[in-house]
Amino acid sequence: WDWNFAYSPKYNFFKSHRTKGGIIEYNIDVKEGLIKKINFTGDFFSTKGTKDIEDALTNSAHNKERIRKALKPFKIEEHFKNVEVDEFINAMF
Repeated sequence: WDWNFAYSPKYNFFKSHRTKGGIIEYNIDVKEGLIKKINFTGDFFSTKGTKDIEDALTNSAHNKERIRKALKPFKIEEHFKNVEVDEFINAMF
């Protein structure tokens, strides 16, 4: 991971993903392989909002294992209605 990502250039990742619960737009700023800023927008429904998820993912490595670990304490369904955690994570790549 260090060789492939930690020394990589800064980049911005943007993706729009349609789910059963609506469209989620992922806007992620990555520097040295770490998520420095992340924001979710779209027409999805949420009972708890997205700030807690955004905060948990900030400074996490932009890889599936680290993201899954950061999301473990959360019930994704409360933040993104009708979205499964695997679908949510896969859309970030």
